[in-house]
Amino acid sequence: MDSANAAIARGHLLVERIANAPERGELEMQKVIKLFDRLSDVICRVIDAAEVVQCLHPDPAWRRGAETVFEEMFSWMNTLNTDPRLFKTLHKVLNTPSITTGFSEAERQAGIMFLHDFEKSGIHLSDAKRAQFVQLSDKIVGLGRDFLHVSSTPGSGPSHIMVSSPSRLRGLAPGYIQRITKTNKHGEKVAAVSTSGWEPQMVLKHVEDEEVRRAMLVATMAEDKSKVAVLDDLLKTRYELAQLVGLPSYGHLFLGKKMVKNPENVKAFLQTLYKSLLEEGLEKELKMLQRAKQIHTKNMNAKLEAWDKDFYQRLIINQTANTIPHGDSISAYFSVGTTMDGLSKLFSSLYGITFVPKSVLPGEVWHDDVLKLDVMDERDGLIGTLYCDFYGRQSKQPNAAHYYVRCSRRVDDDDQEHDIAKGMMLREGIELSTADPGVNMIGKEGKYQLPIAVLSCGFSRPVG
Repeated sequence: MDSANAAIARGHLLVERIANAPERGELEMQKVIKLFDRLSDVICRVIDAAEVVQCLHPDPAWRRGAETVFEEMFSWMNTLNTDPRLFKTLHKVLNTPSITTGFSEAERQAGIMFLHDFEKSGIHLSDAKRAQFVQLSDKIVGLGRDFLHVSSTPGSGPSHIMVSSPSRLRGLAPGYIQRITKTNKHGEKVAAVSTSGWEPQMVLKHVEDEEVRRAMLVATMAEDKSKVAVLDDLLKTRYELAQLVGLPSYGHLFLGKKMVKNPENVKAFLQTLYKSLLEEGLEKELKMLQRAKQIHTKNMNAKLEAWDKDFYQRLIINQTANTIPHGDSISAYFSVGTTMDGLSKLFSSLYGITFVPKSVLPGEVWHDDVLKLDVMDERDGLIGTLYCDFYGRQSKQPNAAHYYVRCSRRVDDDDQEHDIAKGMMLREGIELSTADPGVNMIGKEGKYQLPIAVLSCGFSRPVG
């Protein structure tokens, strides 16, 4: 919590400085966009780091602590996005030509972006409705976290499917079948196949017995009322938030300033893509899979079912292995290390950028698997740092993701010494977050803090 408290303390100083800028004259008003940029950096550095710890750290205590920090900082950020004092100052700055004429294009765009954040957060609403906006936004964050958690935990369906004759698992490794087979009280051999982890995919891809594949798919798709309840609550709360700010759906709220603009454009894109796929061979591929099933089962009336796709796709690939390269034959050449080395060479050729592995300090990373890469530019030298957490493990979020821990920005003109107004007294013992000292960049004026990002994947750990 120390970093969060220091960030909040610095943030409060910046908030008051922005709110009081009109009283301090035009010179201070010219610094408002920079002050907003600093305030955003102070908040996001803590929020983004907390998100990384929440999603990737193996220690539950660390995850709980990060969750507390994330929720507190996110709630405060939403409160600031509904603060009329900050909005009025920013609006005045952007509508004062004598100030904006001195702005760079980057400053102008940053100001417009900050203004949009206020508008999206219902700055035009009454005090009561702005407070409701913060409450609903906080609830959405909590429900989103809950949904991610329940989605990655076993559901209410069966934990195993019981296969009464282990020979029906033909297609799986004999050693694996032997390990999961037990003799029941009637003297019958029964195999218990897990419905979580990697086993379902292996069954659907390799087991010849259609009924076993069907049983596995049904078990893994079993309804879980507790998960559905969380999702329903999340969707309902998102809708309430959109309605509060006068929009028809959460999609309109989320997409408003993004490239696609609105849900209608997303739907049109997906429909066009679907039509294109149909025209370019989707129906042909489905017919190919059905034909493979008919030949394999010696039943010309056999229909393709949901539990058949992976099995017959693999069958077709194996039959064409000698003429067409396929996933399994190609992937052997693309280990994680080889792929990253190849990307480094590609980026070097295109952009003059390479990845250089670096050792980490004690406590710098959250797991021994994490690899630190310095991002080096052939002209500027070090331009950022990338932490790579490639392999899946228990309690780690399974989805591939990237996280911004720190953005690049100029720091030598932060003017921190004027954050504390004349006559202002700070509480004894209070700590203030400070900016990174920054480094010089070739061809750029001033000093810049370097960006830090995290890349997370769920790859299987290589054997040996």
